[in-house]
Amino acid sequence: MLKRLLPPRWYYRYERYVKTRRMMKQFGLSNPKHAREMGYWVDCHEEEGGRFNNDWYERLMLAIAAEPDASFVAGKVVADFGCGPRGSLCWATGARRRIGIDVLASVYRRTFDLGDQQMEYMASTET
Repeated sequence: MLKRLLPPRWYYRYERYVKTRRMMKQFGLSNPKHAREMGYWVDCHEEEGGRFNNDWYERLMLAIAAEPDASFVAGKVVADFGCGPRGSLCWATGARRRIGIDVLASVYRRTFDLGDQQMEYMASTET
């Protein structure tokens, strides 16, 4: 009913508002930005069959670092700031430690099964 009454642009805003409020309540978040981000990750997790696809990170990270292979991380501590729950450093198996740093790290750990990623997730702040 509401969809027929509102112009498309306003209906989209209404849907976004409702979803954001639902995510804030579901995950105990006070920041709407964080709730929308969790909504994004929940959608990705569902679309990918209850797991996160992360096989493409190795090619991306090696290209960014201009390295031919992962041997350059051997024995080093590797961190990804703003990592999300996808397991962006799973490819770096030779690293001494793989640390994902994100504002929502504690929420990721509560919400998703990240145990098979063999990464440490640490919470940070945006300030």
